[in-house]
Amino acid sequence: MKHGLFKSVFLIGFFIPFGRLMAQTDSAQKQVWPELDVYYRINERFRLFSQLSGTKANSTYTDGTFGVYLDYFAKRWLRGNRNNTEISDSARGYYWWFRAGYSYSNSSPEDKPKVINIFETETNNLFWLPSEIILQTRNRLDWRWVNSEFQPIYRPRIKFIRNFKTEYTTFNAYIWGEYFLFK
Repeated sequence: MKHGLFKSVFLIGFFIPFGRLMAQTDSAQKQVWPELDVYYRINERFRLFSQLSGTKANSTYTDGTFGVYLDYFAKRWLRGNRNNTEISDSARGYYWWFRAGYSYSNSSPEDKPKVINIFETETNNLFWLPSEIILQTRNRLDWRWVNSEFQPIYRPRIKFIRNFKTEYTTFNAYIWGEYFLFK
């Protein structure tokens, strides 16, 4: 069954006319979104997570974000004999966890000032599907203040993940969709 699903996805991808899927032309804006994530495992139930990211468009800085979060992992009552998608992930083996934290974002000096303060709360769940595919659901509520104006956002997301292993490496293929509900 594993090989049949893989072959089906490969054949469908082979016959899609990729020329029609082009989203940008040569004159389009070129963007780079580097991000650094750092995790520190406090104990079996808690983990500290920090994130630093920025955006460059056409070689110009557009914005940056820094955040600090605390993760709480629920009891392993749903744990099976399976591993999570990341081999070195400290969340491996947990199927339900919560995150709360704060992030700060600022626009570039050349743009109109835009300061964003966000208190984030979210819950994550993992479900195993056939063919070793993982369904990850996330419900996130951003308590945002943009230039001191309160603008909350609800962001539900689903993500399908498949872990692939070769003799030398392990990598994940995934597809996800997220919806933004504004005030």
